[in-house]
Amino acid sequence: MVVVHVSRRRTDESGVIAILVALVTCVVLFGIAALVVDLGLARDTKQASQIASDASALAAATALYPDMTGTPDFVGAVAAAKTYAQKNFGVDSATGWSGCVDAGAQTYKPDPGNQCISFDAATSPTKVRVVMPSQAVRAGFGAVYGVSTYTISTQARAVVASPVSGSCALCFLGDVDTNNSDFTVSAASIAVDGSITSGPNSFWTAGGILVAGTVNGLDPDTITSSNYSPHPQQTAPFADPFASLAMPATPAQVRGNVAGCNATIQPGVYGNVSLGNNDTCTLAPGLYVITGLWQEGNHSLLKSSGGVTLYFTCGTTAAVRACLDTDVAGTGGRLDAKNGALSIAAGAPGYTGFAIIYDRKNPNALELQGNGGTEVTGGIYAPNASMTFNGTSKFGVSGGPVVVRSADGVGNGSGISVTNATSTNLTSDPSPASLDR
Repeated sequence: MVVVHVSRRRTDESGVIAILVALVTCVVLFGIAALVVDLGLARDTKQASQIASDASALAAATALYPDMTGTPDFVGAVAAAKTYAQKNFGVDSATGWSGCVDAGAQTYKPDPGNQCISFDAATSPTKVRVVMPSQAVRAGFGAVYGVSTYTISTQARAVVASPVSGSCALCFLGDVDTNNSDFTVSAASIAVDGSITSGPNSFWTAGGILVAGTVNGLDPDTITSSNYSPHPQQTAPFADPFASLAMPATPAQVRGNVAGCNATIQPGVYGNVSLGNNDTCTLAPGLYVITGLWQEGNHSLLKSSGGVTLYFTCGTTAAVRACLDTDVAGTGGRLDAKNGALSIAAGAPGYTGFAIIYDRKNPNALELQGNGGTEVTGGIYAPNASMTFNGTSKFGVSGGPVVVRSADGVGNGSGISVTNATSTNLTSDPSPASLDR
């Protein structure tokens, strides 16, 4: 018997499996890479959309009160938003917003058929919301996996730089820590572009009291205190009402320093001037530019019959200059009248309304007498200065207005009294609108 053995060679399939694994891996990696590319494009588009939303909201908020009055310009604000959306994201101003829907839109939507530019009120709005019209980004490689488009939409909300209205005869451009000083203004208002910290014996009396910040840490509209008459009212932040006032030019006459003054002196450029005890120093009419310390001795009197403006600035008598941010207190022009009396009346030609002017960046205090006997007729403008006064009684200003950074008194009853008050209108703080994150 013949036995036949059939031998079969085993097929080696390991190579095929490797190829299949490689193919599958390539497809997966290709898909991941495709999604990365698509998502990167979508991310870049979203970033551009967000930039456009932010810019459009800020533009609308800035344009809402073009003259910084209390009347909003919704047409101008909407147009500004659309202009920036077109520049930054290509949204057609005429057709790109038609039918735009925003489920989180604010109360007032002034643009017909468009919910995506909205305001928090129809009168005196303080916020604007902009939702960028959605854009479909086509998926290139992602379409292989069933993803055909990515929808991009972003939003932003901006806080409006609020307008301000009103006026002040005594205007503080910063915080006021009164200690126990009193402030009295007849038939006109006091305005504080900051917060008030007052002692228990500090009394404020005026035709109105406007405060941009808080009163002893509380909202001015809710504080109850007999120290204020009338009740303080909240106001929007305001700007220096004389920010555009040109500072006085330097006279040709250089007078230099004066040690002891018991006579009449003439206008010109001065450095240090000191009044001895009991001196009476008379100012002839005109402009006095001062780069040093004017200091009164005990019971001295600095007076004028009228037509005088004292301008305290920096530099030297030979090189008068505007004060700089780098200038420090104790240098430059400054008035120390706390030991004597002051009786001057405004003002030099071109500055007839002002008796005392400090350069805008002058870092020095304006020190005045608080024991009576001091009377300034005309305005005081010292926007970077603290007005300080010692003693236990008020010094007087007739007319005004008085514009200073702050005030610092000492004893009970010390302070300032403004009579025959001259007011200046408040102007809005030019600080820009900001995003509400």
